[in-house]
Amino acid sequence: MRYAIIEDGKIMGFREISAEDIKIIAHYRKTETLVEAGDNIQADSHYYTDGMFREIPERPSPYHEWVPATKSWALDEVRAWRDIRGRRDKLLASSDWAILPDVPLSEEQKIEVKTYRQALRDITEQSDPGNILWPERPEVIK
Repeated sequence: MRYAIIEDGKIMGFREISAEDIKIIAHYRKTETLVEAGDNIQADSHYYTDGMFREIPERPSPYHEWVPATKSWALDEVRAWRDIRGRRDKLLASSDWAILPDVPLSEEQKIEVKTYRQALRDITEQSDPGNILWPERPEVIK
């Protein structure tokens, strides 16, 4: 039989255990919670609570981690902001050439580029790292 190894509601892995062995394990290994699990139960898509396996809801963003204790997704803001800053810095670097004094751009184009770059710098003033509104890149630097 297939058993899930459960720790604080999280499925840590699976073990194939015979009916005889499960009785021995249950008697001697009190630290490990084993629950019979069908083949459709997977560690990355299910959790265990109230005596049942339940499906983990869809992940809101790549920056969310499942927390079995609260049965909810938690935003890892540190990781999210780190990645956002990294993307922002690459976008700024890719437009550095456009602000050099000898670049033949019109005054209007220079203002567009400066406005875009300032909007990139202001990205971190947005309150929700899971829902960043990125400025549109000016045509002159695409």
